[in-house]
Amino acid sequence: MPAHFYYAHNRYSLFLDISGDIINNGSWINSTTYLNGTISQTITIQDAHELTGDVRFDSDILTAPYQWRFNGSNLDDTDFIGETTSQLDWNVPVASGWFGTFDCNTGGGLSRDIIVTQSSSAPGIPQNLNISIVGSNVELDWDDVAEATSYTVYSDSDPYGSFGTIEYIGAASECSLPIPGDEKFYRVTASN
Repeated sequence: MPAHFYYAHNRYSLFLDISGDIINNGSWINSTTYLNGTISQTITIQDAHELTGDVRFDSDILTAPYQWRFNGSNLDDTDFIGETTSQLDWNVPVASGWFGTFDCNTGGGLSRDIIVTQSSSAPGIPQNLNISIVGSNVELDWDDVAEATSYTVYSDSDPYGSFGTIEYIGAASECSLPIPGDEKFYRVTASN
């Protein structure tokens, strides 16, 4: 997801300016999300999660007049502001009631498509990772993830690294690893 973001420390705001796609499989509680790509974009909502905060779609064609459309029909609904401008603002969370294709009919032609869809094929993200030292081992455990058939534990010496080292693959939501000689950071993923 190519994105530019702004984080305001004292206001606890997160501003995302996105030109790619979004997959939301958890709590999305940032303050502002703008979709402003120049090619079709997709918002995939997983497991009935919502995209909350201020959400805006920008037309990629800036030639008036403007008419935002949903599934080919002109959009005129209280869930939105700006149906006849270059920017469509959501008054409600992006959720299941609006799965479909948005575009803007402009004086310069149709804008790119913005597709809002759903997926439940991927399991969620493991939550509540606990790390403790027991004897000469590092013990990791986390909450089970619905529909997960296996977990992978990755490590890296850098918390912002690539996490390319696989430490564990298995069905259990826990593992025991030897204490590393140097500092390590861990990431756990679920798959099915």
